[in-house]
Amino acid sequence: MDLIEELERMANNAMDSCEREYEPSEEDITRWVSDELCETVRSRKEAQGFDREAYEYMVGSDGPLAASRVTTKVYGSSASQVDTSWLLKLEGVLGTPEQIQKIANLHQLPQVFPGISTTGDALFCSINGETKESIEHWLLEKRHPVKPIFVRDCIARKALAADSVQPALGPEIQYRECAAAPIVDTTLPQHRGSSRRSFHPVIQDEYPVWYFFYGTLQDPDLLIRQQLLPEKEHPVMITAHVLGGLIKMWGENYKALVDGAETDIVHGSAYEVTSEEQEEALRRYETEHYEVVRCIITMPNQTIQGLTFRFAKPELLRG
Repeated sequence: MDLIEELERMANNAMDSCEREYEPSEEDITRWVSDELCETVRSRKEAQGFDREAYEYMVGSDGPLAASRVTTKVYGSSASQVDTSWLLKLEGVLGTPEQIQKIANLHQLPQVFPGISTTGDALFCSINGETKESIEHWLLEKRHPVKPIFVRDCIARKALAADSVQPALGPEIQYRECAAAPIVDTTLPQHRGSSRRSFHPVIQDEYPVWYFFYGTLQDPDLLIRQQLLPEKEHPVMITAHVLGGLIKMWGENYKALVDGAETDIVHGSAYEVTSEEQEEALRRYETEHYEVVRCIITMPNQTIQGLTFRFAKPELLRG
């Protein structure tokens, strides 16, 4: 068939409908797209997630039908999409965390944060990329004319497993004693100055918690200047090192910790984070390019389980 001729015929049909001053119905739109043209574009559009109905909506008017196009895209999130964090403004049909939980079929309610939007005070809930995609798909299916407000939440991911030591820096073999060894309170007199390790793994919401810092986070003045830690207490850094890691460069100026061999050593500082608020400020400073992982921190008088920021996108590194 002559594709140009067919496209001209479609345009003429559309113009006829416009001259009659009414909005086209689904039957009209179907009439615009012939079987021959649909077959011509079928293979190309199927690769983009369209079927015939979706393609017919795509070539429709700029009115309500265009705003409620339906596609048959097969939804499946990659690991990077799942790890991406977003803040969704709660309003309208997406007005409560319960609605978000139901729409996206979540196992638990999303966390809600107060904030400020262009219209004043607002509530936002924290979701990942997979949930964002589920919400967008639901709105398309229901043909809601809602335009949800998503804000990229650039925060280092923290998802510590409850049934294993993962995610952890370096080979898992160095954590083999975690499950069996008793918890050691190094503040007790019998353990002070001991080289014995406290091998219980840090849990997700455990505070205070020791962090291993390297690079810019070792500078107390920077932490105060960036309002990452309270100004009233000058941060106390303790010389420390971790095993199982390597330092590479991200760009020209930024150090990035990645997995290494069990014997690889990275030197830096240890700092005790006392609250979730402090930790969240540090995670936002590091951004989504990093992730919180478990590690073994060795200080002059003790070796303990702690956390650190591992670079999450090694493909961006050099050296």
